Amino acid sequence: MKVKRWRQGIWSCPECYFYWYWKMDRDSKFFDRKCPFCHNRVRSVMERQPGNRGRPREFFLETRPSHMPRAALTRELKNRNEVIKRKKDQEAEYIQMGLETWGWDENE
Repeated sequence: MKVKRWRQGIWSCPECYFYWYWKMDRDSKFFDRKCPFCHNRVRSVMERQPGNRGRPREFFLETRPSHMPRAALTRELKNRNEVIKRKKDQEAEYIQMGLETWGWDENE
């Protein structure tokens, strides 16, 4: 009986920048996932060719050891996504600030 081997890791959506878990068969050559948050489809080659051909520049994919527990990966994803949410909240707060905060008077 052949033992099924897999590889796992994390990937980041190039649209919303959130991180997600992935797991697939070790023999798979292509990565094809849909972001659960923004529904953006991401396709890539698992093993990059020389010159970084085969993977979009903004696409982030990291492999983790197959013996690494899923709980450790989930913890890492949670920490990474909290940073992304914090940055997005700060950007939204910055955009909502009025122009008078920066010394701009609308009546002039």
